[in-house]
Amino acid sequence: MNAAKLRRAPMQHKILGSTTLEVSAIGFGCSRIGGISATGRGRGETVRVLHQAQERGINFFDTADAYAQGDSERLLGEAFRGRRDKVILATKGGYLFHDTESAAGSLGRVVGLARRVKQKVESRLLGRKRQFAGQNFAPEYLVSAVERSLRRLNTDYIDLYQLHAPRTEQSRDSEVFETLARLRTAGKVRYFGVGLEALDDVEHWFGHAAVGSIQIPFGLLDLEARNRVLPLAAAKNVGLIARGVYGGGLLKPELSPESLRRMTPKWERIAAFHRIASSAARPIDEIALHYVLQMPEISCVLLGMRTPAHLEENLRCVTRPALDVELVRAIERVDSEIPLKPEA
Repeated sequence: MNAAKLRRAPMQHKILGSTTLEVSAIGFGCSRIGGISATGRGRGETVRVLHQAQERGINFFDTADAYAQGDSERLLGEAFRGRRDKVILATKGGYLFHDTESAAGSLGRVVGLARRVKQKVESRLLGRKRQFAGQNFAPEYLVSAVERSLRRLNTDYIDLYQLHAPRTEQSRDSEVFETLARLRTAGKVRYFGVGLEALDDVEHWFGHAAVGSIQIPFGLLDLEARNRVLPLAAAKNVGLIARGVYGGGLLKPELSPESLRRMTPKWERIAAFHRIASSAARPIDEIALHYVLQMPEISCVLLGMRTPAHLEENLRCVTRPALDVELVRAIERVDSEIPLKPEA
C-alpha cells in the first residue's frame, strides 16, 4: 500500500457496547502526553499530533486525571477547543496523590529573567511529582473529581467517565452507582465505565446498568480475557476497551532472547510469537494489533502515542490486512502449548 492510499484509508468504527458512542477501532491512549514532555515547543507539537489523529479518523481519546498531574486532560482541552463535537473524550478518576517537589520546578533557576514568569506558571502545572496515596470513590470525591476534569478538558460534559482501577467492594457500593446516575442526570457525564488494571475481579462489574464499558489488559501476552471476559461482554452487551496489546514493549524485535529471559517469565511465549510472525512474513506489531482488533467483542484498542512517528506507525498497522484463520490458530496454540510460568 503506497503512502497516498494509506492516508485515505478509512478508519473503522464500532458502537461501544450498549452506549451510542461510535468509537474508532484504535483509540489515542493519552497516558504519555502532558507534563514535562509537553513544555515549550513540545506542547504545540503534541497538540498537532492530537489534531492529526482526529483528522485521520481517530475519535476516541482516553486519559485520566492522574496522567501528568492532570496536564494530559489540559492538553486535550486545548487541542479540541472548537472541535469538541468531533471527538469522544474518556477520562478516569478515583486515584489520590501527594505532591512533592520535583526537578522540573527548579529549572527556572538556571534560565534568564525573561523566561521566569512563564516558568512560574509551568511549575504550578508541571513542577510537582505525584506519589500514589490510595483511592477514593466516595460520592463527594467523585463529584469534585468530575468537576475538575471538566475544567481541565474545557468541556461541559465527559463522554465516558471511568472509575480508575476500583476494587471489588466498589462494585457492590450502591452509593457509587447513585452518584454516577446523578452526574449523568445533571448532564456532566454521558456514560460510565471501569478501567481495570487486572482481571482479578472483572466479573463483579458485569450486570450493572450504569457500566457501559470495561477497559482491560488484553493482547498476545495477556490472553486470559479471551475465554474469561469476552463471552461475558457479549452476553451483557458491555463494550470492551483493550490496552497493552504490544505487551508493554516486550514484543519489540530488537530484544534478544537473553534479554527477554532476564526480563519476563513470558519469554518462551514471546519467542514463539516471533517465530509465527517470521513464518507469516508480517511484523509482530501488526499481528499483535490485529489479533485483538478481530475480536468482535472488542470495541476499541488503545495505543499509546506522542509523536507523528508513533501515530503513523499505528495507522500503518491498523490499515494492514486481517489475520487469516491459520494464523489465529497458531497464536492460540502458543497459549495452550507454552503455559505461563509464575513470576520468580
